[in-house]
Amino acid sequence: MFTSNARRTLAAVGLAAASAGGLLAGTPAHAAEVPEGVVVGAWGVNVRQAPSPHAAEIGHRTEGSRVTLVCQAKGTPIDGNDLWYALSEGNGWVSARHVDSVGQAPATCPNTDTEFGIGLTTAPLSVRNGPTSRDAQLTELPPNHQVMARCQVRGDNVNGNDMWLHLQDGTWVSAAYLRKDESLQNQNWPPVPCDAADGSH
Repeated sequence: MFTSNARRTLAAVGLAAASAGGLLAGTPAHAAEVPEGVVVGAWGVNVRQAPSPHAAEIGHRTEGSRVTLVCQAKGTPIDGNDLWYALSEGNGWVSARHVDSVGQAPATCPNTDTEFGIGLTTAPLSVRNGPTSRDAQLTELPPNHQVMARCQVRGDNVNGNDMWLHLQDGTWVSAAYLRKDESLQNQNWPPVPCDAADGSH
């Protein structure tokens, strides 16, 4: 037979366990960590419309500023570093050369579950290391060549088209001389913006 003290002790233990269970039930095991970065260097970093120093400057972050990193993509190398970070959808790009990633590394752009776009070249097409016509040409694709595009950004205007496509291998081409490959179904054309994240498309 339990004594009154024993009953009170068991009741207290049960209440504590129930409270702990309630707290645990309402707390996720692993809270989602949002990748961040800290701007380094006395001059800070310029924010660009696209991942290239030749793209339009749309802002600036000073040394020590913390920025949210949506995703990362290859672009024009800066001092040997070809990674660029998307700050958020539509808010520009910064070179990883001037931003130290803090904690979890950002995902590869686009940070969303989507199909790549498949296109065909309509004329000889320059492949570049960044999304502007002033970036270095790496090779040239012949007409009717199939390309697989991860995503797109707005860059230099080429023949009335300012869309640039980020290819599967990390290079860039202007969309001015590309068309959708109509022989394929269930693909995204044009591809999603490179700075898109889950829930933003």
